[in-house]
This record gives sequence, C-alpha cells and structure tokens, in this order.
Amino acid sequence: MPSLIISLILLSTLGFLVLFKFNIKTEINKIIIIPSVILVVFGSYYLFGSFFELKQYRFNLAEQKRAKDILKSIKSPDELIKKLTKHLVNNPNSARGWYLLGRIYSSQNKFKKAEKAFKKAYLLEPNNDLISINYAKSLLDNGNIEGRQTLLDILEHDSKNIDVLSILAMDAYKNKQYQKSIDYWQRLLILLPENSEESIAIRKAIAKASSEKIK
Repeated sequence: MPSLIISLILLSTLGFLVLFKFNIKTEINKIIIIPSVILVVFGSYYLFGSFFELKQYRFNLAEQKRAKDILKSIKSPDELIKKLTKHLVNNPNSARGWYLLGRIYSSQNKFKKAEKAFKKAYLLEPNNDLISINYAKSLLDNGNIEGRQTLLDILEHDSKNIDVLSILAMDAYKNKQYQKSIDYWQRLLILLPENSEESIAIRKAIAKASSEKIK
C-alpha cells in the first residue's frame, strides 16, 4: 500500500468506520448503532481513501460518548463481522447492514469480500449515492474499471462531490495519469477551506503528481 499517497490524502494514521443506523440483536442485549458513530478499525486506512470519514468524524460530543460506550461491548472488527453476519441472515434486505459489512471488510483490506457486500447494498438501494460510491470504489480496489464509470456518472449530477473527486484523483494517480489527478485535486481545492489540513495535503499531492509528470 503506497503509504506516501495515503498520508497525503487521508490525514489520519488510523482508519475509522462510519456506522449506519440499524439494530443488531444479541443474546444479551440490543446494540443500536446510529449515524455518525465511529468504530475504530485496527490497522491503517485502506487504499485510495475518500473524505467520508473525515467529514463524518466531526460529530458532537454526545454522540462521541455514545460511540465509546458501544465500542466497550465490541472487542474487535471480527466480532462485529460475526454479529453483522448474523443480523443479515435474518435481515437480508438491510442495505445499511450490507454497507457496513463492506466498510469493515474494506478497512481490513479484504477487498473481494467488501465488493460482494457493497454489491448487495447497491442492488437494494441503487439510487443511494453513498452506497454507489463505496461500491464503485470497491470495484476499483479489485481492478474493475467499471467502478470508474459509476463515479463519473455521479459526478455528472453532483459535480462538487468531494468523495468522488478524491477517489478519481487517486485512481488517476495510481494509473500514472498525473494530469488527470491534478485536475481532480484542483477541483477539490476550490471546495475546501484554503488553510485547512485537507487543502495543505492536496497541494502536496498536486506537487507530487507534477513532479512525477515531468520525469
């Protein structure tokens, strides 16, 4: 995994995972996971990255406390996978559940499993841009360029989608299409606060792409 690119774009040393609202029943109690709650994932953030987590990381203190309480009952991502899988056996039409499972697998670099989970979520909610973006990214993670077209289609009706621009920039950079990556990053800069950490990181990424371009 190209740690340099990740450090430039992700602005985070640990990956974290945004959980959608749904219920997971266990033998002891029911854990309710709400939007904007973050599950810390062990290990580094997955390839390409986007600004999903960066945006949703900024939640209020009350939700943060609730997240910590939930985390105490979950020992590891593997434990959550087991609970989610059990939940989905009984609730196979839960797009949010499949989405979350895909996020967990992505955080563990299990891209094939992530793609399968995201595909199930996508088939249930094909008009959900967040799910579509994650599914498209999982396709790219597995070398399937069809994901790129999905992202471009989303960009047609949402030209300022930070997540899509970020993924397309990284995809272009990975494929040594340096000018394309620069173009996407420049579009991102317009959407971000001038002196923010994100803007600084993107300027560094642009500089890196520019230097690669002239080699």
